[in-house]
Amino acid sequence: MNKGKLIEVLSISTYSGEEDRMINYLSGVLDEKQLDYTIDPIGNIYVTKGESKSYPCFVSHTDTVHKINERLEVYTNSDGHLQGRDSSDWTPLGIGGDDKCGIYLCLEMLEQLEYVKVAFFVGEEIGMIGSKEACPKFFSNVKYAIQFDSPEGNTMSMTLMRKPLFEPKSLFGTTISHVIKQRGITKLQHHPYTDVYQLMIKFDIPCLNLAAGYYQYHTQNEYVVINDVENTRKLAIELVDSLENINFLLEN
Repeated sequence: MNKGKLIEVLSISTYSGEEDRMINYLSGVLDEKQLDYTIDPIGNIYVTKGESKSYPCFVSHTDTVHKINERLEVYTNSDGHLQGRDSSDWTPLGIGGDDKCGIYLCLEMLEQLEYVKVAFFVGEEIGMIGSKEACPKFFSNVKYAIQFDSPEGNTMSMTLMRKPLFEPKSLFGTTISHVIKQRGITKLQHHPYTDVYQLMIKFDIPCLNLAAGYYQYHTQNEYVVINDVENTRKLAIELVDSLENINFLLEN
């Protein structure tokens, strides 16, 4: 667990339509790691690491619901969790774990996996603006997509917009089920939307939306549980390993 990197990401103030700070930060990180990436005209970032015939893909969004505050300070509260406050008067500020925790986790996937694709989408909070324009070429060789944008530490989206993200009885579904249970994902929920909804309906690939470790989201008292973020990081790696040699696309 790279707590310092998580705090670094959470400290960047970003808002729907005002995501330049985060986009610039990510560009700097990707340049430093010498990774292959493109930024489309609306600000979506597409990253490819390694060479493969097909890829796992991880997804997060670069906007939050919290307006820009350059005095945002991330601190550790009395429970050992991460919260946000105004550095000038300690007024609570939304930390934006939704979905900056997802951004951190995507960066971890780029760090740890030999080959992987990652998409950072703009404008999720205002109607999936970025993912509605998702690049077909980028996703043409993606096996499945996993987003880190479900709240708390033990949740997962079973449906978005009332549509299942994957078929539970499929090879994909049965393969991931034991891994998810072992990592304590017990609340299989029905959520309104997030970006993998667009990927599922556009490209007909199985998708997941996993817990990202943020609580009381969309409020000034939002906080992030570090251990939950770390548990999801481990879960994601285990899912990739479990799905590595399974050609579940034959079912389609």
